[in-house]
Amino acid sequence: MLLRSLLAISLLVLVSPIVSATLLLSENFDDGVADAFTPASGHWSVVDGAYRCYKKGAATWGLSFAGNQGWSDYVFSGRMATGGGVNHVLRVRCQGDDGYEVTVRSDDWYDAYLYKWTDGVRHQLGWAYHSGFPTGTWCDFEFTLSGNQLVFVWNGYTLFQWIDDDEPILSGGIALAAVPGGVTGWQEAFFDDIVVEALTTATEASSWSAVKALY
Repeated sequence: MLLRSLLAISLLVLVSPIVSATLLLSENFDDGVADAFTPASGHWSVVDGAYRCYKKGAATWGLSFAGNQGWSDYVFSGRMATGGGVNHVLRVRCQGDDGYEVTVRSDDWYDAYLYKWTDGVRHQLGWAYHSGFPTGTWCDFEFTLSGNQLVFVWNGYTLFQWIDDDEPILSGGIALAAVPGGVTGWQEAFFDDIVVEALTTATEASSWSAVKALY
């Protein structure tokens, strides 16, 4: 009986999934270029080792895309800061206008929103409170996507853990955004140390015949 219990425990270890990461994108912009990104709107350039976008006009966004629609499960991390409005905006699993978006607001707003874009329309999925930080502060972020699960961490704090059971978007690239504020009417956004790692799950299992032979 003891032998069977030990074998059962060993078998669970052998067949448990192992998650590893494969580098898809790594960009610190120290070479003065942003070859991995394709600007769609706004004025984008590399300034002092960071990717900068200036956008004027409260009704329009600055967007720059990277990756492709084949990217599915991945971790998207980096740093960002703004110099105009309070909105810190990132998009993932982008397929044209569709995908997921996180907006974190600075200064006296203390809040964050998780959105889903479908057919060009933005739908709010979640809201979160954070401790606050002044505009102009460099902030770290990490966005993990695995199947229909989304986890977003901002400055070490998990703001969202979301399961999308309503026709989830399961693949797509990333986008950096500069979103002008309603008060200032312009935005200057900076990004640095952008990394995207693909998540892959492998299962290591021993031969069932070899296991059975031990009983």
